[in-house]
Order: sequence, then C-alpha cells, then structure tokens
Amino acid sequence: MDKSEVDLRRNVTHKKGKVWNIRDNVDLYTHQSKDAVEETDPEVDHIWEIQVLKQIFGAAPVAVRTRLGHTQFRTVDCTYWCWLIYWSANCLSSQVVNDEKALNVTTKKVNSVKKGAVTTCLNRIGDGRLRTKPLEECFSRNYRDNGIAERIGNAIVQTYDDYLASTIPEKVTNQALANALTDGLTDMVEKMGLNWSWSRPDLETLWFSVPIVHTKRIQCILNTSFTLCCSQKR
Repeated sequence: MDKSEVDLRRNVTHKKGKVWNIRDNVDLYTHQSKDAVEETDPEVDHIWEIQVLKQIFGAAPVAVRTRLGHTQFRTVDCTYWCWLIYWSANCLSSQVVNDEKALNVTTKKVNSVKKGAVTTCLNRIGDGRLRTKPLEECFSRNYRDNGIAERIGNAIVQTYDDYLASTIPEKVTNQALANALTDGLTDMVEKMGLNWSWSRPDLETLWFSVPIVHTKRIQCILNTSFTLCCSQKR
C-alpha cells in the first residue's frame, strides 16, 4: 500500500479553543500562557507529527504479516489488509489523531522547528547510512538549553501513554492491526530516543497488571535496570 494513500491529517484550526481548555491555557512546549502565545502567531499542532504516523501506518501490512505468519497472510489477503488499514486510518484520523487530546497550541516558530527536528530524526532512522540521533539532539542548542526540546519529547510520550495506547485498540477492531499500530508507536518512541514518562511500577505485579501493548516497554525497563545494576557493581 502506498503510504500516500493514508490520509490522517484534518484541519484542526477550529479546535484551538478546546485545545487551550484541555491544556489549562498553557503551551506544552514553551510553558507560555495562552495570552503570551496568542500575541504571536499561534498554530494548532499535532503532537505526533502526521509524517511519523503515516510511516507507522505504511509499515502496518508487513507488521501484520509478521504477526500472523506467512501461512495466515496469503497474497490474496493483501488487498483486504490494505483496505482495512486505509479504513482504520480514516476512522482514527477523525476520532483519534485529530482529537483535542492529541493536539497542542504553540507559536508558529516553535511548531516549524519541531517539524524540522522530527523530519531530521525520521530521516536518520530510515537511512541506514546515517547514524541515528535522539530527537532532542535534532534541535538546535538553544532549544535544548531552554528545555523546549525536552518538553516536546515528553509531550509525545505523554500523548502515547495517556491517550493513543488505549484509544487505538478501542477504535481498531482488528486485534492484529491494533497491536501492529501500538507496537509501531512504541518502537518509534524508542527509536527517537525519548524517555518514558511513566513511573516504574512494582515489578512483582507488573506482568499481571499492565496491558499487552506495554510489554515492549517493560522489557526496555528491565534491560535498563540490568545495565544500571551491572555498572554499579563495577
């Protein structure tokens, strides 16, 4: 399926007032008040850049095929899966991706810088010849020093934690596709070098209390804990 077929973007300018209400009249990226942002040239921004989501949707057919195995994913089924993904994209675009909970209001300048940094990070992830860089390092030093780069990363992770991780499985009825999409989001967070915003739960009850979509994150935490433990012993 051509990635360009997945149309996730909708005009969200008219939702600015609702987004301000959800954000308590504060820009998530700059921590400026609504009044300060409105004095510039405010824009309603998709916290998860649409280009990132389109890439995850574009990779979904291969991810589903890997999950189901070649015997359950015949060539004749490709048309069905492509149709299902396209339908799910349209459903998610209107109900999830462009919902106020997935948006933020910021200045036009910051929005442009954010888009440029995400594009750079995404290009490095997709090009095997280039060294991958964490998203924060794709911002200029000024944006790293003033905390905006870190806050943008935190907003991306928080939007996944608090909204996308639970909402996508609710809206996408096909479990294999829903898992492929949530796994794609999880993988992207890790590839972009972002820090998980959740606190570490009790590992003794962890496996029995969290959704399946978080198992990769659990493994990441366990690996990190093991590495830290080994380094302290040295």
